Amino acid sequence: MAAAAVGTTDKTIGLIVRGTSGLPPRRRACSPLRLSVAEREEISRHLVAGASLRAIARSLGLAPSTVGREVARNGGRRRYRAWRADAGAIRRARRPRIAKLARNPRLRGEIERLLGLRWSPEQIAARLRFEHPLDRELGEPRDDLPERGGHSAGSSTPACGRGGSAGVPGTGPRGPASSPTWSC
Repeated sequence: MAAAAVGTTDKTIGLIVRGTSGLPPRRRACSPLRLSVAEREEISRHLVAGASLRAIARSLGLAPSTVGREVARNGGRRRYRAWRADAGAIRRARRPRIAKLARNPRLRGEIERLLGLRWSPEQIAARLRFEHPLDRELGEPRDDLPERGGHSAGSSTPACGRGGSAGVPGTGPRGPASSPTWSC
């Protein structure tokens, strides 16, 4: 009946409904914090004209670091294309992302081992950056570290009073504790 009302076949309506799950495709909402297609086009035009990254940033009212990262992330001065940069930004922003700990068993194992030794997330991050400075997957865990119970926000010292400072032997990256000297 719906097909006849719009002048098409039932098969065409079925294909449309199946392809969109019965709903119109979602429009991508652009955050004002992200570069727009128009801004990317301007960057591309300025690059072709030979403008410096600082001059491009100034003309768009952006920070030079924003323009520099955008250009570097998307092929550099010679290969930058606005359409490719926008498609890449959409691809990188797509959710859900696979968490770093889920896709890197080596990193997950190391973090689990250090958490088992009662290290704080801050100590683990410092240790990984120190031991693996050239390995981006191991050296930059950032926000992927799980929260530990007993810690107050912004503190690396457990609530029970056990030392968490790197200067206290047996509690930090300089001296891994195989067993705590006292318990809560």
